[in-house]
Amino acid sequence: MVFELHRRGGAFPTIRFDTTLDASEPFLDDHRPGSDPLFGTTMGIELMRQAVEEAVSAVDLEISDIELLAPIIVPDGTMQAQISVQAVPPGHRVSVGTIGPDDRLQIHCQARFFPGARMESHVTLPAGEHAFVGHDEVYACYFHGPAFQVVQHAFVADGDVWSALASDLPPLWRGQDQAAPSEAQLIELCLQTAGLLDVATDAKMMIPKQIESITRGRAKAGPGTLSRAHRRSNPDATSSRFDCDLFDASGDLVLRVSGYETQPLPFPSDNNAVQRLAESLRLTRKPSA
Repeated sequence: MVFELHRRGGAFPTIRFDTTLDASEPFLDDHRPGSDPLFGTTMGIELMRQAVEEAVSAVDLEISDIELLAPIIVPDGTMQAQISVQAVPPGHRVSVGTIGPDDRLQIHCQARFFPGARMESHVTLPAGEHAFVGHDEVYACYFHGPAFQVVQHAFVADGDVWSALASDLPPLWRGQDQAAPSEAQLIELCLQTAGLLDVATDAKMMIPKQIESITRGRAKAGPGTLSRAHRRSNPDATSSRFDCDLFDASGDLVLRVSGYETQPLPFPSDNNAVQRLAESLRLTRKPSA
């Protein structure tokens, strides 16, 4: 388990847990857009999933209505978080909050979890050789540390961005089985691939706002895993919305992230680095036949 959850008693309709967020864990130490660690979207999803699994012993869960309401900044040291799991048939509504200096609970993220079958889907992967943007160029722009450097390389094809899963990823948390990437790292690949499409299209760095749903596929990630981000049309110029799929080397679905919406960064970015990455991504496009 990633998080050590302490049940605070009670029974359904609402069960509550406490946990300690430790800034020395890789999922925080490697996620610093500034000087302080930021508890990222994928780890918030992982924390909520773990709470549901402990509360109801569920296995295959579909996630919907993921809302990212406020960032959790964890100054070097530790911070307490509270997780609420509320029975809302046919599933559960889960939220993560922290207690502020005024002793009031602030909710940072929330989602719905319910039983769901694994999805089966297959695509034909892009054929032929592609020019691509490499790992080092991506992370000269992205702020992520080693545990979140999930993109090996990326390219543009038919208006979508495709990213290859990096191999030999370091663990996101102490004690993680390093035989395979965690599900949080797979979701992270989808979100970063969508971010690259924002960069390639508009030369903008954006952050997560909400996600309609996350569904597991039947395939497993391994060598040759690719993520594809497709941008939905969106009349609101201040945000972008994407559908992201993760496929194994045969083109079978590993994971689907639907309706991922981004919003502008609340902190400054290196505009020169963003422009360089945008230009490099655009150069990977193949000319139309």
